[in-house]
Amino acid sequence: MFSRFIIGLPLTAVFAFATVSAQSPATIGAIRCESCALTGQKLEPSDPAKNDVVPRVEPVFFSEALTGSARTEATLRVLFIARVLGTSPLRLELLDSRAQHVDRKMAVVMDDVDGGKDPGTCGVDVWRTMAVAADVKSLLATLRFNDLVTGASILQRDPQKPDSPLNARFVVSELRKVTGRATWFHPVPATPNCENRSGRLIVYNGLAGDLLTVYNDGGIQYSTQHGQVFAREGLSVGELRELLAAFGEASIDTAPAFPDAAIGMSGSRLLLAAARYQLVLTDLPPPAFAPVIERMNLLKARAMSSARLILRTGAARAVQPGEAADAQDAATALRASQARTVRGVMRPDGTQGVEPMDLDKTPEFAALGPGGKYLWPRDVGVRLADVPADGLIVSWSEVEQHKLVYYGLLNAGFNGVTFFDGERLYENVRLCQMDGNGTDRCAPK
Repeated sequence: MFSRFIIGLPLTAVFAFATVSAQSPATIGAIRCESCALTGQKLEPSDPAKNDVVPRVEPVFFSEALTGSARTEATLRVLFIARVLGTSPLRLELLDSRAQHVDRKMAVVMDDVDGGKDPGTCGVDVWRTMAVAADVKSLLATLRFNDLVTGASILQRDPQKPDSPLNARFVVSELRKVTGRATWFHPVPATPNCENRSGRLIVYNGLAGDLLTVYNDGGIQYSTQHGQVFAREGLSVGELRELLAAFGEASIDTAPAFPDAAIGMSGSRLLLAAARYQLVLTDLPPPAFAPVIERMNLLKARAMSSARLILRTGAARAVQPGEAADAQDAATALRASQARTVRGVMRPDGTQGVEPMDLDKTPEFAALGPGGKYLWPRDVGVRLADVPADGLIVSWSEVEQHKLVYYGLLNAGFNGVTFFDGERLYENVRLCQMDGNGTDRCAPK
């Protein structure tokens, strides 16, 4: 259990999730993007001196249970195959990785921890600059954007708290450029996060935490703020060219640069990796950038075109006299709650601040309190009495007309909320988002 927690700390802070795509069993040479020049994005000037160099690798060790009561001391080492996103400082997109527990002699104690299923198996590390060992620094000057590399990172002890694994950080202890073939650690990816290995070209985080990814091969995938993943057929060559050209027309390369700390702020942001790693905050985009955001939203809709929303209800009974006297219409209650809600933002000048929430403009943030009792709005096109035992599919046109109510219900969670509709009280009313494989996570109870 402790070892799994250690894996999660540094590696789950990634632009994760991927789309379904056929994959060759091994990587060769470098990742290619024939149309990326259309973005106008320029290469990053190489300055390996910007890297945090660790003169000596000193792993932190923790007690690891093996079999029965036997224990040994081990540390965490992660073998990886990665795409180079920059060397000033080193930025990598992990395409596949294999976590190991190794002892003080670097002998493997446990191999492929969690079988590649950990959320950090692949992704773009954006939370921190990757420190490198002194032996690795000399290689950085030879690396270029989109090169493929193999290597290893190890859990380095903190000088102030040398015995604390929680204060440790990963250091790239080994690195080499792939010039031939590098066999995948997991020929069949064990997690949906890693099924597309062509490289993340565009990663767009929406205001509410949803995530759209466009890959170098044109694959698209959308992950909702609730974790459901929807993928569709990839963009055609022509569609991808049009998308990348829109970035060029918006002069993306001249957009203000923001520090990695901006990732920790709420709000929307976009990563473009056509010629370098570039993070752009999109809460207040310049007018020229509006067509790009519009295209991102259209791709979300495309990825979600096969998704279905299912309205479900629990037990129902007659309303008791006076029971609904204090209940508010759901939309009214949500608008009242926004007066007490603010969100953190990163201003165009790079400073941080807060702003009030406007749920009518950002209904994705709406959430009905699970302990409350609400009136089902009269103008909503669905009556709860008409919902069958196995649920009712709600049309997207209906959701579009009443976004505030439906998002408020969707974000309330799997346990749902209580509604009065006419003369009946309905418990455990919930909106379920069905995954692409036809299942959902809030089936009838």
